[in-house]
Amino acid sequence: MHTSFVLRPVTENEPLRDNGKDLVNYAVLISQPNHVKAVINTAESITKNSKYKRDTLVVMAFAKSVELFVKDNEFADMILKGKAAGIHFKVCGMSLQQFNIDPATLIKGIEIVPNGLTHMFDLQMKGYKTLEL
Repeated sequence: MHTSFVLRPVTENEPLRDNGKDLVNYAVLISQPNHVKAVINTAESITKNSKYKRDTLVVMAFAKSVELFVKDNEFADMILKGKAAGIHFKVCGMSLQQFNIDPATLIKGIEIVPNGLTHMFDLQMKGYKTLEL
């Protein structure tokens, strides 16, 4: 009997398995700049090896919180710390327009989605556990 395996990257759209135990994808919706610190601190404690079995953690920023993601602001180091902890930061394109933020001024690696709220609905439909701060 011959068995073959195909290796492919796993994306945030699908959960991983950890020795037969499901890992969990989480998404947090933030609207205020001060929320990001709480999420980053939490990300450092809910790991794959913790009881939360975290795989992907998405932070979806909308409303005023999108201002955090502009290069060279006071939160830039904190955002980089969050990325190092495995957080996928996304910002709402409609909120960028509302606050007149040029996408070219965002920290490298920040993903823009057209509508942050519908993106959260999409993540819920994919099985993410979601929370709004």
